[in-house]
Amino acid sequence: MRPDPAVLLDVSRLISRLGGGPATGIDRVEAEWLAHLQDRPHLLLCRVRRGQLLLPP
Repeated sequence: MRPDPAVLLDVSRLISRLGGGPATGIDRVEAEWLAHLQDRPHLLLCRVRRGQLLLPP
């Protein structure tokens, strides 16, 4: 049986919304995906002003 492939999750919106008031539906869904991936191979993508960052889990 082959291992699950790694997943790339864009957390740009989630990070930009930190401390920005109550979580929206989209924020809650992204947070659930992040929690769901904790036991699986994954990387995190975050868009910044001059490009993108690839973050470890």
